Amino acid sequence: MKKLNNLSLKIVFGFIVIIVFLIFSSFFSIKSLIKSNEGFESYEKLSNEYSAFSEIENNFQNLRIQVKDYIKDENEISIENFNIFYSQMKEYLEEINITFNSTHTYNEINDQLNLYNNHFQTIQDYKKNKNSIISNLDKSGKSIYDSSWRYLNYVDKMDEQKLTAGFKTLDFLSNARLSLYKYLYYNDEKYVDGIYENFVYADDSINLIQKNQDLNIKSILNDLIKDKENYEGYLGELIGIMYDEQFIINEMDKIGLKIYENIKTVEDTLMKEQKILGTTLIKDNNSTISKVKWIIIINITFSIFSAMLILLFIKRPLKSMNEKIQEFGNGNLNTKFNILSNDEIGKMNKSLNNMGNNLRKTIIEIDKSAKTVDESSHDLASLAEETSATTEELSTKSEDIKNFVEEINDLFSELVSGIEEISISSQNLSENSQNLSNASNITENSAADGVKTMNQIMIEMNNVVEKATVSQITVNELKEMSENILKIVDTINSITEQTSLLSLNAAIEAARAGEAGKGFAVVADEIRKLADDSKKATSDIDKILKNVQGKTGEVNNSVEEVVNLIVNTGEKITTGSTKFSHILQQVKEMNTGIENTTATIQEQSASTEEITGLMEKSSERLTDIKEQIEELNQGIEQESKSALTLSESADRLTELSKGLINIIKKFNI
Repeated sequence: MKKLNNLSLKIVFGFIVIIVFLIFSSFFSIKSLIKSNEGFESYEKLSNEYSAFSEIENNFQNLRIQVKDYIKDENEISIENFNIFYSQMKEYLEEINITFNSTHTYNEINDQLNLYNNHFQTIQDYKKNKNSIISNLDKSGKSIYDSSWRYLNYVDKMDEQKLTAGFKTLDFLSNARLSLYKYLYYNDEKYVDGIYENFVYADDSINLIQKNQDLNIKSILNDLIKDKENYEGYLGELIGIMYDEQFIINEMDKIGLKIYENIKTVEDTLMKEQKILGTTLIKDNNSTISKVKWIIIINITFSIFSAMLILLFIKRPLKSMNEKIQEFGNGNLNTKFNILSNDEIGKMNKSLNNMGNNLRKTIIEIDKSAKTVDESSHDLASLAEETSATTEELSTKSEDIKNFVEEINDLFSELVSGIEEISISSQNLSENSQNLSNASNITENSAADGVKTMNQIMIEMNNVVEKATVSQITVNELKEMSENILKIVDTINSITEQTSLLSLNAAIEAARAGEAGKGFAVVADEIRKLADDSKKATSDIDKILKNVQGKTGEVNNSVEEVVNLIVNTGEKITTGSTKFSHILQQVKEMNTGIENTTATIQEQSASTEEITGLMEKSSERLTDIKEQIEELNQGIEQESKSALTLSESADRLTELSKGLINIIKKFNI
């Protein structure tokens, strides 16, 4: 290993002393900082544990809300949310136990939380059983209701006592069901008393009904009693489950309160520990800052003192070298640097001597090159002027060609626009023709359907005319029959009048006969009464038949009017059908013309599209020519700029070569 020279040895020794002092002083600083950092880690650990317990508290509050929601509404979403919050709480507790190795009532909270979850599962089971029992109660209640109505429908409606007892039984049982629903909704035990009270009243009514000896009524009552006993059994199960459920809910409230109190106790404990540790950390931190501050001040003072000593050893040889460098910088390239030692400064002086010799040779070569460059720059300036004149003339001609191509391109663009408008109009006309053709086809189909409909209506109208004619004939026959009946009634009427006269004569003869004719007189009187009744009946029949004749006449007239209207309507429908046939023929002819027009327009549209395509291709070719001319112009402009730049560069090169020659004259070679 090489030995260090004197200057390097001094510098290395100085730095070693500074580094040893800094290491020694930093040891105390690091020791204080490590102690402070340990305190901060403990504080951060307490803070994280407090945050974790805060999350547990929030989750537990949400857990209790979900329990209340489920108890109130039996919502399945509440069960899902409960399981989510419960799992999160378990994870947080496990994390606290593993990460922080916490002793803050972890086991107690965990056990209470498990018990809380078990109670919630029990409530869910109670809810399911309760719903099943309520369903059975509904079925049993419906059976009671049906049995009660069976009794009411069977019992004699005239037996007021039985009806009253049946309605009371139905009323008491209905009130019992109503009290049950109120109990389920309000969860108030006073409604349970109402249920059993109505059952007692219902039993009294049933006992009253049971005195009846009717076998069917006894069978119905047996069914009713059996349904009521089933209802009471289900009710007892329901009340027992609801009592147990309420007990579990109360237990859950107590456990929840204990869990909440334990969590708050842990949070308060952690908060107190944080405050105590924070106060200690502030004191230790202030002490550490004070120590580090003094150590930094001492380090800075010692470093400055050491640097001044090192600088003093280096400054002396550098001062002599600086004087030589100033003389060298003033242009005296013959300056010689003194090499007094073999250290870095001595090597630097040796390198400066070599640099002076090389620089002197280089400047001599530069002087020769500057003179050559000065001569070449004059020739380059002349060539640049000639190139610039040529590019200007070429640029003018290229611009004329560009303008001519632009005019042609504009004409093509206008022509393409006109053809495109014609093409668009043709396309619109083709679409309109197609739409018109479609509408015409629809009209043709509608007209054909109209003709078919008219023909069907004609057939139906003919059927109606035939039926109306048959009705008219029937009405006429009815009218004739009523007239015949009137004749018969007149005959009966005359017979009754003769019978009345005969009975009167018989009564006179019986009166003449005295006691022997009394029986015959009674018979004659009865015959007279029958004759009067017959006369009265025939008079009523006569009136009725005359009304029937009047109505049949009206019906006959109405039927004749209907037949006439139908015949007129049939004639109009025949005329309409003929017109529809003409319309159908005209629509077919119009549809053929529209199709021919559409084909012609489509051919024209295709031709205009082909022309447009050709014009667009021609326009694209002109655009390509225009772009090529623009590129040529850009090249010419670039060439012109290059020529101008070349001329300017030649001028600057001339000036630089002259300046360089003047600068070289300043050096003492």
